[in-house]
Amino acid sequence: TNDYGTSAMSYESSSSGSMPAASSYARTRTGENSGGSGGDSGLGSINEQMDQWDDLIIEMANKYGMDPALIKAVMYQESGGDPNATSPAGAMGLMQLMPGTAAGVASELGWSSYDPYNAEQSIEMGTYYLANLISTYDLEADTLEGTYANGLAAYNWGIGNYLSSGQRSNVENGIYSGLPGETS
Repeated sequence: TNDYGTSAMSYESSSSGSMPAASSYARTRTGENSGGSGGDSGLGSINEQMDQWDDLIIEMANKYGMDPALIKAVMYQESGGDPNATSPAGAMGLMQLMPGTAAGVASELGWSSYDPYNAEQSIEMGTYYLANLISTYDLEADTLEGTYANGLAAYNWGIGNYLSSGQRSNVENGIYSGLPGETS
């Protein structure tokens, strides 16, 4: 097991170079990545709705130097694996990006158009965005766990809200404090 209590797997980073800082946050893993869907990917089965996206999650996590288990957990929390999910606040797709955020990320990726309900595009945009947030807040936490907590808070709460609040994670013995509550 790794320092988060989950099984170690192999997910080699194949970062294209567009997110060099984020790749340093991918946990080193050992073993063989079997790929596949339906829970046989090594990510662990949640349910059929979620497990069908494992191959795309692994592909995009590897592309941007992220931990596929973290991306799957974000997707589970954000949309439950429903590609057509829309939040009351207007966030869309599997990774639940707000329209302005999605447009900005698509532009950074060099896309002239995008569909937030397209599974592959949503997973890529959300993974790229989270990797960017995590690499940006690298110096704001004493631990990798705290850095992830800050990145996830900024992803959920919105970067503007996160920055203006001044709140940052304080992770001690696995207890998180100093982070905002759930957004609506």
